[in-house]
Amino acid sequence: MLSRHLLREKKRNDAFGHINRLTRTGTEHYGDAEERRRKRLRREAERGLLRMKLSPEFQVFLDRLEQRIVNRLDRIETALTLSAAEYVSIKMASILTGLSPSHLRRAIKSGELPASNCGTSYHPLWRIARTDLIAWMATKKGGTPKVPPRSEIEELIQRHLPGLLGRKDSATR
Repeated sequence: MLSRHLLREKKRNDAFGHINRLTRTGTEHYGDAEERRRKRLRREAERGLLRMKLSPEFQVFLDRLEQRIVNRLDRIETALTLSAAEYVSIKMASILTGLSPSHLRRAIKSGELPASNCGTSYHPLWRIARTDLIAWMATKKGGTPKVPPRSEIEELIQRHLPGLLGRKDSATR
């Protein structure tokens, strides 16, 4: 009985230690002002949660959720900072354009998209100028082909699919 209690206590302490390691931030990663802001936000959050008298399991869940939110905000802030860069990587270019990295690599290899190789020929490290990326996307602009008027559609169906026009289904109405 005692050993089970000690084991449970050890697991609980390990879990809280893990949470503390996850939520701990240091001035080596962030500036002093950022560290003070994080501590202030943490204190305010703890004050609000202490008033609610939450169970320890739920408190652990909230701590993890808080850490995930802080990490996500840090990634968004980093992405916004990187998006202002003059040259972008293929990964960042794919995020900015919504295209896949392999599509961008094919465009670079074919010469459609100008890029600089900052790596070696065996391990290329492509950097794309933001202006070149914008210009390349502008050349790719184009709308969908215009749908012909109804009279022309019926003529095309009659010419290419002669047996289809007489049928009574939703495709020819």
